[in-house]
Order: sequence, then structure tokens, then C-alpha cells
Amino acid sequence: MDNFCERLKAARIKKGLSQKNVSDYLGIIPNSYRKYEYGEREPDIEKLLKLSKYLDCSVYWLLGGVVSGENNEENGNEIMRYFENNMSYFIQIVKNLSPDKFETAIETLKKIEILVNDFIIQFRYD
Repeated sequence: MDNFCERLKAARIKKGLSQKNVSDYLGIIPNSYRKYEYGEREPDIEKLLKLSKYLDCSVYWLLGGVVSGENNEENGNEIMRYFENNMSYFIQIVKNLSPDKFETAIETLKKIEILVNDFIIQFRYD
């Protein structure tokens, strides 16, 4: 089980929740949530954070990260490769944003910081 939709469904079932329970919590219609579990749609960052909280699992795990007890060193290397491969592209995009889009980018970066903190906490206490 290594993709988002499979992990999302597994976490929901483990908590004994229906798709309707989760969709109600997220404030979306059940059909929209169903698309998350079928891989037809991905939640935005705010909904991803809410899912993590409601389902008692880390965002990192939902997105396919190695779980506690698995090879954490390889997991860290995978994260570093991702950032190395994508950071220069991200910087170029941010440099070319209009002022109003820049504010949106800053808000998004603050949400990403939450995800990174979630990742750090998971490894610190494993």
C-alpha cells in the first residue's frame, strides 16, 4: 500500500468511519470524497491537513512516506532527493509571481511548513 488513495481508505476504515462521515467533516459532498479514495481527485492542502487530524495519521504517511519501524534513513534520503530535484524549479516560479499571487504563495509555504514539522515530529519520536 503505497499510494494516497489506498492509505486514505485504510485510515478511514481503521477509524470505523464511513465516506459520509469524512466528507461531512471536510465540508464536501460524499461524491467528492469518494473521488479521493478512487484516485480521481486529490485534496487541497487544507483538506489534507484536516484528513490527517481526523484520521489520526500523519500527512507524511498519507502521502506514501515510510511508516514508523521501516527504513527511516532511506526515507530521509528520499525526502532530500525530492527537495533537491524540485527546489530550483519552485524558486523560479516564485520569482515570477505577481504581488497578489506572491501572497498566496506565502500562505501555501506556511502550510508546507506544517507538513515539514509533521515529518520532523514523526522521525524525532520514532
